[in-house]
Parts: sequence; C-alpha cells; structure tokens
Amino acid sequence: MKINCFFDGACSPVNPGGAMGMGAVIYYGYEQFTLSDFKHQANGNTNNVAEYSAFKWILETLIEEKLNDETIEIFGDSNLVIQQMNDEWRIKQGRYKSVALQCKELLQYFPYLTIKWIPREQNDFADTLSTIKIKELGLFKDFS
Repeated sequence: MKINCFFDGACSPVNPGGAMGMGAVIYYGYEQFTLSDFKHQANGNTNNVAEYSAFKWILETLIEEKLNDETIEIFGDSNLVIQQMNDEWRIKQGRYKSVALQCKELLQYFPYLTIKWIPREQNDFADTLSTIKIKELGLFKDFS
C-alpha cells in the first residue's frame, strides 16, 4: 500500500525571525497522522527551517510507526527542500542546514521513497496545519 505525505512550513510576520509553524499529514490507508506545530518568534526561525522541520517529522513518524519499508511519496511546495533532498541542489550555509542534514541522514532508512514538488494550491491541508496558530495569534502575513 502506498503512503502519501504532505508537508509545509511558515514563518510570519517576518522571515527570518518570525513565529514558525509546521504542518504535515501522512495518509496510510484509512489512517492519518497529522502535525500542526508552532514555535514563538526567535532569531533562528525561518520558513526553510519550518519546511524542513515538517519534513523531518514525516520521516521520524514513518520510522516510529515502522512504515519506512513501504512505498512512500512525499509532496511539498518548498523547491529548496525537494531539490536538496533529491540531490539536485547542494545544502549550503543557512539556518536550515542542521535540520536539512538530519533529514538527509534519515533518508537512508527509506528504500522506496520519492520526494516531489507540488504547487502551493495542491498543498492546502499541510499549509492550513502550518498556519493555524500563527493566524490565531494574528501574526500571519502572506509572503506569496
């Protein structure tokens, strides 16, 4: 059975340094795992750190649930995450570097994993999960 996963991240009202939201969903048959997490404004927060944190949560959850040997597709609208995790772009210096390297390390446990970019409008549930708390606190600013 194929597992479909979606992730998104947000940093608002400023990027970098804003409040950070992470959202992700894993669909496995009739089961669904979701993440909607929030971190208060801090210097280390960026949209890329948020995106990678949501992506990492997916990998860790799949490993914890012993689903990492299944056929898995992960979708996200962060071109940076997708290209770097697919070895199309190098991981350079940036606040996201540490979590990106952690994700890269976790990928070795997934023999049947593909990572694909999708347009933002096809990632609406993960996007909603990533911005719930930021919007509740009145901190959301759309940068698109």
